[in-house]
Parts: sequence; C-alpha cells; structure tokens
Amino acid sequence: MTTNEEYRNLLRRSLIVTGSCILAVVLCYFWVDRSVAFFVYDHHINEIEVFRWLTYPPPEVQNWSALMLTILIVRRAWGPFLRWQKVLLVPVSA
Repeated sequence: MTTNEEYRNLLRRSLIVTGSCILAVVLCYFWVDRSVAFFVYDHHINEIEVFRWLTYPPPEVQNWSALMLTILIVRRAWGPFLRWQKVLLVPVSA
C-alpha cells in the first residue's frame, strides 16, 4: 500500500467517524438532552443546591483541574499511568 492510499484510507475513516459523531450528537440532543431538560424543569430539580454546585463548580475547582492535568502530563513523561492516575485523568477530560 502506498503512502497516498494510506492517507486516503485515513481521510475516509476520519470523515466516517466525524459524520457518525455529528449524527450521534444530533440524536442525543433531540432524544436525550431535551427530555432530561424538560424533566429537570418540571420537577424543580434545578433548585437543589448540590446539583447547582455540580453544574457550576467554583473557580478554585476549575483551577485544580488544570493543575491536575499538568501534573499528569509531567508524570506521563516518566512512564505509563498507574490505575489510580488514569482515574484522575477522567474528570479532567470530561
């Protein structure tokens, strides 16, 4: 397989995955997100303080996530992550 064919395959696969992702986002918006938003509004769940705090974290917590990501990047330079370090990476990525 030549380099051009490899790049064509890569482009084709990337376009398929991107299209699939766009389709999934649209489907989730109309069939999941809107239903959940209406449920939360109708049942006044948005007035519960704990959920409000989780939705809008304080600026200090936002700064911690950037610091945690920086520490994990530096740690990764010395070898693969341990299991608990992978768990720390999940909230930062989300």
